[in-house]
Amino acid sequence: MDQSSTSKRKWIAVASFALFSMFFGAGNVIFPTSLGRNVGNQYLTGFLAFSIPAVGLVLLGAIATIRAGGTIESVARHLGGPISMAFGGLILICIGPGLAIPRTAATSHEMLSGAFFPSLSPTITSLFFFAVTLFFVIKPSRVVSGLGLILTPVLVGILVLLIGKSLVFPLGPLVDTGATEVFSKSFLEGYQTMDALAALAFSIVIIKDFQRRGMEDPSQVVRCTAISSIFAALGLVAVYGGFMYIGATTSGLGVEDIGRVSLLLFSVDKLSGFTGKLLMTIAMFLACLTTAIGLTTTFSDFMERMTKGKISARVWSILCVCVSAVLSVLGVDQIVAISAPILVAIYPIAIALIVLNLVQGPLNRRSIHIGAVIGASFPAVDFLIGLMRGTPILGGKAGLIPEMWQNYYWILPSVILALVFYLVLPKEKEEKPVLHEQMKQE
Repeated sequence: MDQSSTSKRKWIAVASFALFSMFFGAGNVIFPTSLGRNVGNQYLTGFLAFSIPAVGLVLLGAIATIRAGGTIESVARHLGGPISMAFGGLILICIGPGLAIPRTAATSHEMLSGAFFPSLSPTITSLFFFAVTLFFVIKPSRVVSGLGLILTPVLVGILVLLIGKSLVFPLGPLVDTGATEVFSKSFLEGYQTMDALAALAFSIVIIKDFQRRGMEDPSQVVRCTAISSIFAALGLVAVYGGFMYIGATTSGLGVEDIGRVSLLLFSVDKLSGFTGKLLMTIAMFLACLTTAIGLTTTFSDFMERMTKGKISARVWSILCVCVSAVLSVLGVDQIVAISAPILVAIYPIAIALIVLNLVQGPLNRRSIHIGAVIGASFPAVDFLIGLMRGTPILGGKAGLIPEMWQNYYWILPSVILALVFYLVLPKEKEEKPVLHEQMKQE
């Protein structure tokens, strides 16, 4: 049915706020701050490179997923049912119990211990954090959504005050830190937010929201989601730019050896003292908690679907928080160190699928998707080889690829293999997006 322009604008505003809330978490503050410290006066280059995967891919990923059908497995539908489900499972393990959820608890612990409780055991924090998480996951409550509605404006308000004060009263000058390969390294640091991967899983939430409001035309859903994603992305850009600048103003203060969370606490303390540090710690803890609840729910629902209901979502939730609790004790920096090579291996595949699902048309063929994904899988194969023999082969370690291009070498084989598979495999019928059917089923 037709909707008034006023109603649509209101829905877009609500969706924009919801998208920003879903993507914004503790990692969205700690990573740009530490990157700013590391790059110093090369702040603008670092900001641009970081924003491409941390903002650009989030925007494109949300739109691509909806164009593909709305679910994480629909993005890889051309690869076949089992592979598409495996792809979805791999992504959800990364943004779930494998990396992202443990990092929320680890960040919470380091914020609490660094700010107020230096002798606090990470085990105690982890047990409390995941007990609360499991309580809300198993017994869903409006408290969580209400908390999110209250938390996000409060957190954004704190961030705006800190960024504004840093612009008026910078902590120090932006100095030359001697950083090299700033663009390449900042680009990879943007992977750590994992928001581009989360976009593939969370997009169905926006579809359901627009549908509940009576929007039945798929083209309108895509258009309104695109507009909402742009506004949410602008919010992320403002936060990233502001906190990367805050970090850059600490580049000459002798804090190059402290951890990411410690740097954030140091910066907040210098800018706003005890009150600012207290508010930031509380807000970040609640942000981590709501993120963990949302990710645990998303992971458990997918795994129940993947096992065709043989293992319930409740069981998956318990397994998820148990694994996350064990891994969270490692600490933020250790989890980041573990996640870096894994994300370098996974992101190229996600990027290739995002691009192909965005373009549609002539590229919407199974042969092209298969070839492109095989080419984009080279870093993943290289990572596995590195695990088995100690050193990777394909990442330019043999000197065959210039250092600045080592992280992007997969693009060429992805394009070449997509073309080869298109020419060699039989010309299959072009498949149309299934958003119409997906919306009806939902």
